[in-house]
Amino acid sequence: MANILIVEDTELQMRLLQSFLQLEHDVVDTATDGDEAVELAERHDVDVVVMDLNLPNTSGIQATERITSAEEDVKIVVSTAVIDEGAIEAATAAGADEVLIKPFDRTELLAAVRSVVE
Repeated sequence: MANILIVEDTELQMRLLQSFLQLEHDVVDTATDGDEAVELAERHDVDVVVMDLNLPNTSGIQATERITSAEEDVKIVVSTAVIDEGAIEAATAAGADEVLIKPFDRTELLAAVRSVVE
């Protein structure tokens, strides 16, 4: 069981991610923008951050870079509707371990989290 921080600015998507992840993991907190994500990742003992890319204030790419720079053991699973290869490459370069393109199902999400934790 991993401690997970969900970063998503859409309430419906946030609730969906929580319902999927709570089946196997502990969702320790949620954030709705990149700045809050960085703060909460530092405050909690987080194993995995499920990170949207399009966020207000600080983008998911910038937040990923800040979190992985400060917290080497934290894994990042990007959850995005952005299909732009440049954005996906930027997320990976910033430290993302997995990228899931929305829409995805519960099985895909749980498999991605499992793969970064193992």
